[in-house]
Amino acid sequence: MFSPREREYLRLLAEPPVRGLELGLAFPNPVYRRKLSWGIRRKVVEALPDWELYAAAAERSARIRVVVPPSGPETVPVYTDPFISVVRAMRSALGRKPTAPSSPPGPRDEV
Repeated sequence: MFSPREREYLRLLAEPPVRGLELGLAFPNPVYRRKLSWGIRRKVVEALPDWELYAAAAERSARIRVVVPPSGPETVPVYTDPFISVVRAMRSALGRKPTAPSSPPGPRDEV
């Protein structure tokens, strides 16, 4: 979704503030930094409805979720997907509410 330069920019922004000083060295031009930020925001806003739809479908159907094997003999298997985590974080950051209610796993959710 992001270009290699946008990924590098985001990686530098995501690092602790001490390492964040490298942002000015890697991207010294403030106009270019604003252009990168604008492009990233535009891509995220355009993709957000698709990711929300994916997250809503993943919450209702196990067919598109990744199964994480249990770590021990007595643990219950957990369904997880990195995209769902990202979309949930984006929803909470943007103040959006889930579009579909989650249903408890049942026979129709089995693969």
